[in-house]
Amino acid sequence: MSDPYLLAAVQEAYASAPTNQIVHETLEIHHASFVAPIRVVRGIEDLSAKLEAAAPENGGEYVTFLAYDFRFVKPERGASGAPQATIVIDNINSAIYEALHDAAVSGTQLTVYYREYLDTDLTQPQTAPPWRFIGVNADVDMFKASLTIMFDDLMNRKLGKDTLFTEERFPGLRP
Repeated sequence: MSDPYLLAAVQEAYASAPTNQIVHETLEIHHASFVAPIRVVRGIEDLSAKLEAAAPENGGEYVTFLAYDFRFVKPERGASGAPQATIVIDNINSAIYEALHDAAVSGTQLTVYYREYLDTDLTQPQTAPPWRFIGVNADVDMFKASLTIMFDDLMNRKLGKDTLFTEERFPGLRP
């Protein structure tokens, strides 16, 4: 059954994709208070996969992503500068609960990396570079964690590190 909301080109790509290809969606959550990042994979089995060389921790190494059921609602397109997405991780254990609860009450931001791996190639993520999000809100209870995340706000970021423009450094500014 085809989806009427998909473009014909996307429907063709999905139809021609190998049926035996499994995509593993992973999350890596960082916070200053964590001893180690929280790494989860959507599924019922843990996953050992290699991180990209530029990963914030354990770059170029195989790491274990713990199996959890999570929903990742991707950001919608819109006119705002920083669209928000939601991640809900179900049936969290006490270690994840405590880490995310402490991070939520700390008032400092979480950083979330989203990667996809193919079952046939666990030596590198297929999302290169991984999507990087900033956690803006966390709601944690004993059964699930809900994180509101957004891409870095690129519209309000300084362009370059030099913000002091003088005639000595930039002679073209002279009248």
